[in-house]
Amino acid sequence: MQLYLGIKEADVDTTGGTSIVLFSGGLDSLAGAVHELLHTNRHVVLVSHRHLQGMGTRQKELAKGLAAKHSRRVTHVWVDNSLKAPLSDPEETQRTRSFFFASMAAVAAHIETSDRIQFFENGVMSVNLPFATQIVGTKASRSTHPRSLELIARFLRLVSHHEIAVENPFLWKTKVEVVRELAATPFAQLITRSVSCSSSQYANSTYQPHCGACIQCLQRRISTVGAGVGHLDESAGYAVDFLTSAREDGRQRAMALGTMKLALDCATISDRDFFGRFADQLSSILQGYPVSEKGDVIKAVADLYRRHGTDVRKLLSEATQPQAMAVLDRTLPPSSLLALVLANSLSATPVTTSDPAPTKLLDSTSEKLAAADRGDDIFIAVDEKRGRILVSDRLDHGGPVVFGIMKLLIQNSMTDRGEGRAPKNHRGMMAKEIADALSLTDDEAVRSAIKRARADLVVAERQLGVDADTSAIIESVPRKGYRINPRVNVVTLDEYYKR
Repeated sequence: MQLYLGIKEADVDTTGGTSIVLFSGGLDSLAGAVHELLHTNRHVVLVSHRHLQGMGTRQKELAKGLAAKHSRRVTHVWVDNSLKAPLSDPEETQRTRSFFFASMAAVAAHIETSDRIQFFENGVMSVNLPFATQIVGTKASRSTHPRSLELIARFLRLVSHHEIAVENPFLWKTKVEVVRELAATPFAQLITRSVSCSSSQYANSTYQPHCGACIQCLQRRISTVGAGVGHLDESAGYAVDFLTSAREDGRQRAMALGTMKLALDCATISDRDFFGRFADQLSSILQGYPVSEKGDVIKAVADLYRRHGTDVRKLLSEATQPQAMAVLDRTLPPSSLLALVLANSLSATPVTTSDPAPTKLLDSTSEKLAAADRGDDIFIAVDEKRGRILVSDRLDHGGPVVFGIMKLLIQNSMTDRGEGRAPKNHRGMMAKEIADALSLTDDEAVRSAIKRARADLVVAERQLGVDADTSAIIESVPRKGYRINPRVNVVTLDEYYKR
């Protein structure tokens, strides 16, 4: 076992206890190891896995840099897990990473009789709110998600000989805040040698170890530039420049723009809109917390993303000024991230709460509205100009996917009503049919969006003290698919605001 784990006999100081720290060699894990060394007197065991020689070399170098100042408090162990041969069916998701890392940490905790395993990762990446329709299901990393860590901790309690806590001390920090804290320590120079890229193609490179296109590279550049330590993370180390290089791959462009747009949206979003937009994701986070803490947790997530968005707004504001002439001269590549963000911002319709300028999109249902009992009935309307679905003054649905799906279902419902179909005969649309109509990637994106829309309504209803019904607006009918509940009053935007 000692040969396999690379353990060497050493005189270590364990008087303060022992912490097992997952150590990937990225910025967050480096900052976490430094945080543990400077804020506790514990023995810090850095646990790494390496499937590429270059990455293993970086991890050793960083661990050596930490041990140089705390020789008796740092131990580095690692597991080599390279493939013997290429996979015939490569797995591109991150679904097993968290369990694999936790298994290594649990063995180390058993050997060291440690009571603490720590996954250090900033809260934005841990919570990982969706920024694009492609990032759903197993394609969305949940390696350090609060729910994942809670399940890992529960599992370890069942198999361990002693109590082991599983924690993420950086859960309520943005990556900018993490890097800013690291930059203020004597270990700031190690930032240069850390590697965050998820692409194995670049990991063995000495001078350009980052692709610049993956989500990890994007978040790294946001954090180092945003924290004012861009000189320790030079752009020459990236194959694609953060803001000004052309991004030829369509998926990379979508991911980059989605990442920035989510941050910018969250910078100014209200708590109400945040809770509605991300109700499904918030529900998953809350499963790991007692009822008494859930209100504070939801607000903490909203505040986390608001601070992250503010950091991105400031970064883009400062980065735009030096590129002003390139924008005016049209020499800035149109597929660069800065150009994409500017184009998106200029074309976006500002969200306002006054003077809604109603647009008549649907057939008039004034006679139904006048006869309805306004106390309990649900009214729904489409606001085309703002890209929103309005529901009984309780909910304001947004987001291009949810908006597109609900608008399609509403139009389908209006057609059925216009043809005089009985409520039980209202047609539905299968997920594949909806995906094709809206040019979405797959039917999984449709199901995920509808799940979010239903969860939004549940949150809004509960906030008003009303019993929630997930099928109150969008029904799922066997062999028919999804449809607007026939009991819902579909009205024009003008009629909605005149109620």
